[in-house]
Amino acid sequence: MKKIVGVMALHRREKIAAMSIERLQERQCLPVEMVVVGDSEVEQKVAADTGAHYVQISNWPLSNKWQAGIEKARELDPDGVLIMGSDDWITDGWLAQAIKCIETQDVDLVGKMEWEICDVRPEKTVILHQEFIDGRRTRPIGAGRLFRRQILDRINWELFPHGINRGLDLASFQSIKSVGGTWRLMKGERSPRLLLIRADWACCNPWKKLTGGLEGISSSRTVPHPERWINKFYPDGWEKLRSLLT
Repeated sequence: MKKIVGVMALHRREKIAAMSIERLQERQCLPVEMVVVGDSEVEQKVAADTGAHYVQISNWPLSNKWQAGIEKARELDPDGVLIMGSDDWITDGWLAQAIKCIETQDVDLVGKMEWEICDVRPEKTVILHQEFIDGRRTRPIGAGRLFRRQILDRINWELFPHGINRGLDLASFQSIKSVGGTWRLMKGERSPRLLLIRADWACCNPWKKLTGGLEGISSSRTVPHPERWINKFYPDGWEKLRSLLT
């Protein structure tokens, strides 16, 4: 794979979104050309400031918004498409390992079933390790998923169904599965990491919701020494995260 396009559906959260895009552009094994999908001048400015392509469309239905980003990505003729959230970070080696997995194991989709979630607060930053413990353990969902061009061609790039606001990860997975697509999960402590960042801006899926005993998700393990952990997996990340509080 020589060209990756990242798609990010954005609604406000401009400070963390710009930071997330810049990390993608600077810290992966090859440049990631970004598509930002938004519904206001706020998101348009994030795209302009980071050099991303911009698509404007209503925030709802959410599946239409994501699909608009996929269609823009198609115009850019990529070898693969990376799905990213506005406040999600992947470690520097993520794309290198995901591309290697796709090319050596001949699969169409790579992602993770485990992640860390970080609550950025002035008094104390908390990081929890989370993972699926139900049927979702067997499929990659959420941020960081890398889709191979060939599988998107097979579904005519119709990854997200029209007119839904929930269940988008499952719907996109079923789109791939329906045409015989294959997938792999990057697992284990030595695999690249996925970090979900939450703070006061996270009106959608806030910390309390994502750590409040959700069915099928284990979040019992607290990561010790958050500052050291962040800087180990995300160089200079601690300083960046604390800057979000100012």
